[in-house]
Amino acid sequence: MHNISIQFTYSQDEYVKAFRQYLFASRTMTTVSIIIAGAYFIFTMFYLPLSGFSPLSIAAAAISIIYIVLFWTLYVYVPNFAFKNTVKFQEEYFLSFSDDGISFKTESINSQLKWSIYRQVIETSDFIFLVQNSRMYTIIPKRTFSKSEMLESFRELVTGCIGVIKRIL
Repeated sequence: MHNISIQFTYSQDEYVKAFRQYLFASRTMTTVSIIIAGAYFIFTMFYLPLSGFSPLSIAAAAISIIYIVLFWTLYVYVPNFAFKNTVKFQEEYFLSFSDDGISFKTESINSQLKWSIYRQVIETSDFIFLVQNSRMYTIIPKRTFSKSEMLESFRELVTGCIGVIKRIL
């Protein structure tokens, strides 16, 4: 029988870091997609004057600018905006994990969650993400586990309740 309790409060920098790590861990954003968007932008900016500002080159430039703005929005703006405008991210979390589920408490939340709502576990160098679907996940900072044995016990519990942990370091 496992019973693991942790408590923590996210800082804005920590939440932003977790959000960004999840973008890459979930493959919502990839290094290749960023390189392709950057190369496409550079190509269209060089091609635009060479083509005499043809309608096709203007459209290609507009699309490349839209891609860059979307990447910037998702990577820079959204995580900061989400942290500042979501009260629960600024509250202190009290989580208790057992074989039966998770007790999830903050100043505004008091829930009992079943392990069955989670379909995947992703571990990065700094966080463990309990994933419900592509946009809903619980972020658990590794710093909250006081000992490496506690983290290992948590991994064992999660593996038994959800399944294999996908490690992305």
